[in-house]
Amino acid sequence: GAAEEQLSDFRSRHTPCAVRWLRHTACAVRWLRHTACAYYSANAEVILLRLLTTRATMHELSIVEALIEQVEKEVERSGHRGRVTGLDVSIGRLSGVNPDSFRFALEMLAPGTLLEAAEIRIAEPRATCRCPSCGAATEVDELAAQCPACGSGDVLLEGGRELWLQSIELED
Repeated sequence: GAAEEQLSDFRSRHTPCAVRWLRHTACAVRWLRHTACAYYSANAEVILLRLLTTRATMHELSIVEALIEQVEKEVERSGHRGRVTGLDVSIGRLSGVNPDSFRFALEMLAPGTLLEAAEIRIAEPRATCRCPSCGAATEVDELAAQCPACGSGDVLLEGGRELWLQSIELED
């Protein structure tokens, strides 16, 4: 059906490593379907469907792994024993990180960590294209090779490449 077509499309577009990961996820879904707990089974099926539709990449998974490690180190350094209730993250639109894939990777990796119940707030700052020729400053969502105002090829891109952990909220 439609899921097989999506799987075939996914395989044709992604690396063998990602396909192996997808197969592992699909096996987990089949296994969870046979468990007594419908909650986990339903969640696993939703996760697989989202994986197929959002095209989550290994890139975001490794970034989220690093984020979890960073948060755990910061919380340990603070000496706080409570859990993390919220995170503010900034993912610039030109950073190369897809916010939806980032959220998906968090959903996959957060269970069992300090971020398990944390509310994740993602800011997506845009870049500014500055043109020395005409003086225009235009917000852009994509790399700009030319000034949107005058067409000059002499442009400077500012911002939009951020990938920052801005704040960690801890339980009292």
